[in-house]
Amino acid sequence: MVNRTRFMAIVFMIFIVDRLATGLMRRCKCEEDDECQAKALNSVDKCSSDCGYNLVPIGGNIQDMVDCFGKQGPAIKAEDNCLRRKIDYKCDNRSQSTLIDEINFDNLEFTFNETTKPTVGPLLQKIYESLNSIFKYNYCIRLCYKSTLIECYKEKGCGHDLTDRETLINFVKDCVGAYSLFYIEQVQACHCLLHKLHLTKLTGACIHIGNPFLKGFI
Repeated sequence: MVNRTRFMAIVFMIFIVDRLATGLMRRCKCEEDDECQAKALNSVDKCSSDCGYNLVPIGGNIQDMVDCFGKQGPAIKAEDNCLRRKIDYKCDNRSQSTLIDEINFDNLEFTFNETTKPTVGPLLQKIYESLNSIFKYNYCIRLCYKSTLIECYKEKGCGHDLTDRETLINFVKDCVGAYSLFYIEQVQACHCLLHKLHLTKLTGACIHIGNPFLKGFI
């Protein structure tokens, strides 16, 4: 029985590997990757505006609220660089042409997992709803950046070596807030919303604003 179980596990693992390695694709040249990263970073301001609808539950004018968060490019770039270090990022120079396992870009989707909304205390519920709106806004910007980056890779017909999806997701979580000023700027944005725009739903929320996954909030 034990041997049969082990055999089934081995077959399953081979099946998974076979499903992931459906073909080969070219690893991106370094200049191609630089171009795609620059293109994606240039899209961040538009992403910030387009994602402003996530802030609607806080109650202010969307563009005014977006303006409170300022430029998001430095934070996005720091997180991207962090992720590249963790996956041991490589690109080819002009004279190289390396084939790697084809990437299923559609399988790189990461979802926003909400924590359980508190069931008691109207103040705590308002804080949760406000923080959740801000976290969704931040997530939306990163998703927009990633989509622009991936679309560029698709157009060039190249990609990068990636680890398994579960490890990659953990790396993404580890790199949230990699930007050294992330916490400071998020708190400043919260105070801008609360004191400049007078959005009182954020009363008591700013102390939690640098907590990317609402850890210890409830």
